[in-house]
Amino acid sequence: MQLRALFRGSMAAWCVSILVLIAVSRGVIGFQAARLLVKGGVFVWCLGIVLVTAISSAIIGMRMRREIKRDLGRDATDADLTSIETWIEVEDAERSNQLKKP
Repeated sequence: MQLRALFRGSMAAWCVSILVLIAVSRGVIGFQAARLLVKGGVFVWCLGIVLVTAISSAIIGMRMRREIKRDLGRDATDADLTSIETWIEVEDAERSNQLKKP
């Protein structure tokens, strides 16, 4: 559940950042407004959100791949990361590993 909330927040940040970048690059906002955005830190804020989102997404992807590798014993493909069946298998493997421990 927390991962879904993080993903939704990240998607909103991505959308805002991309819209600001497109507006500045297409000249929709205008040069003076773009200077104000950059001066006011909005552009830097949006760029920071993009960087933080990209780094956190990469870290989450690595953790998910490591979890699949640890529990199922095979390398994770891109399809495995989004497959419900794979995550059901991972949960079953975690339960059976907990039962085996003394």
